[in-house]
Amino acid sequence: MRVRGQVATTPVLAWRLQLATLRLTWLWIAVVAVGALILFGDTGSDLVVRVVRAVGYGVAAAAVVVLLSGALTWYSWRSRFGATQHVEVTDRRVMVQTGDTTVTVPWAKVVETRRTRTAWVLRTEASPLPVPRAAFSPQDAAAVDQLLVDRAAQTKARALDAERDAKAAGQERRPARKARRED
Repeated sequence: MRVRGQVATTPVLAWRLQLATLRLTWLWIAVVAVGALILFGDTGSDLVVRVVRAVGYGVAAAAVVVLLSGALTWYSWRSRFGATQHVEVTDRRVMVQTGDTTVTVPWAKVVETRRTRTAWVLRTEASPLPVPRAAFSPQDAAAVDQLLVDRAAQTKARALDAERDAKAAGQERRPARKARRED
C-alpha cells in the first residue's frame, strides 16, 4: 500500500498538530489545580470557596498550557508556515517532507499510534511525529486508519509473544534455582 497526500502548513494547522502531540488530559489539569489549591489555598475557608478556587486554578492551568503550546508552535514551525507538507504512508514507512526537511520513520520504530481529529500521532523512542489527516482524501484516510489498526494488532501480538517467552524463560530458571538450593 502506498498513500500520498499534501497540505499547506498554516498557523492553525501547525497549532493543532502541536496540540495533538501533547498528552494533555483533564486529569493533568485537575492535578495542577489540586496542587495549586494545596499550595496557595486557605485551609480555613469554606469548602465551596476552595472548590471554586480549584476550578479557577484548573482553568488558569489550561490557559497557560494552551498559550505555551501556541508559543512553542510559533517558534518551532514559523519557518514552515505557507510551505506544503508532502506525506507518504507505505507498508514499510511514513515520510513527512516540509520544505527542505524530511522525516522518515520506519514502522519498526513506531512504539504507539494515536488518532485525533487533526492527525495521526506516531510515537517513536525519539519524539512524536504528527501526520496531518488533512493531507489525504477521505478514502486515503480510511486506508491509513486500517493500516494503523493492522499495525497496532501486530504490535500487540509481538508484545504478548515477548511476554509469554519471558514467562516461559522465567519458569525454566526456577527449577534450576531450586535444584541448586537443595544441593
